[in-house]
Amino acid sequence: MLREELGLEIRYASWEKAKKLPLFLRANYQFYRAEIESSSCILIEPESTLVSVITLRKHIAQVELFAQLPVVLVFDRISESRRGALIKYKIPFIVRGKMSYLPFIGTYMVPGERLQPVQHFLLATQITFFYCLYVSAQRVPQSVLSDRLPFSAMTMSRVAKQLVESKLFRRHKEGLRVILRRTDEPNVLFERAHVFLRSPVHSVGYADRTELTPDFFLAGESALSEYSWLNPPSCETYAIYRRDCPIELQQELVDEERQVRVELWRYAPRILSRDGCVDPLSLALSLRENTDERVDQAIEEMLGDVWEGRYGSRNFEL
Repeated sequence: MLREELGLEIRYASWEKAKKLPLFLRANYQFYRAEIESSSCILIEPESTLVSVITLRKHIAQVELFAQLPVVLVFDRISESRRGALIKYKIPFIVRGKMSYLPFIGTYMVPGERLQPVQHFLLATQITFFYCLYVSAQRVPQSVLSDRLPFSAMTMSRVAKQLVESKLFRRHKEGLRVILRRTDEPNVLFERAHVFLRSPVHSVGYADRTELTPDFFLAGESALSEYSWLNPPSCETYAIYRRDCPIELQQELVDEERQVRVELWRYAPRILSRDGCVDPLSLALSLRENTDERVDQAIEEMLGDVWEGRYGSRNFEL
């Protein structure tokens, strides 16, 4: 049934070795050995109410360790928040008739449309994508993006091509103008794009706060505290484009009152930053691997403001 609904080549059968798994796993899941697009894996289908994502990760890790194969969850339906959490933690899953997220074979699919194999966006594509989400307009002329962003016409053509190939935007012409049109609401596109996005953080070090220049922007939990109710950390974090950093960073934090934490970014924070802070979408991406629930809640609050236009409407124009 999975093959007909999602276009996947799947062959599966009962997995006899599952009998050797701990009883609590066998009681909570059904197990199948499967071949998906010529890649071997284990399908597991929850028997009852799902546990938390953190507990789910532990269960999957046990099965993966025993089977020495990737594990794919199979559902009839899941909530949007749980789907987002699974993608955040790169947990493969299939929702019958709706979608599949299979990073180990490089696919993210919905019925009737298959994205190209998962690959990272060009950094220029990521920046442009965020800009389009901030302006919140459904239709964006490619020429306007070329005017607003520091990329050549050739680079912008490659950017537009990636956005279209990823199924996040469609492209058409109106007279001589090329128009990019988003395929869904900004919050949905941001969630769908997670498989293509990279953390902007290249590396981290420490610096004396007296060495900071206007090219450093508040980042990390320090910036998040400006966008939400989160209390600021004792050691402030700043970001700068790694090629623009004028100082040699120290490897250790010795004095929180004298030093600051510095993130060297893969792209210049100033392109999307406003009011001295890195932009919210890049910030959320830089904190994607955090495990603190307080930070997760603060990120959700910040993104809620973005989707309601409280960031983009003030700072970005077409």
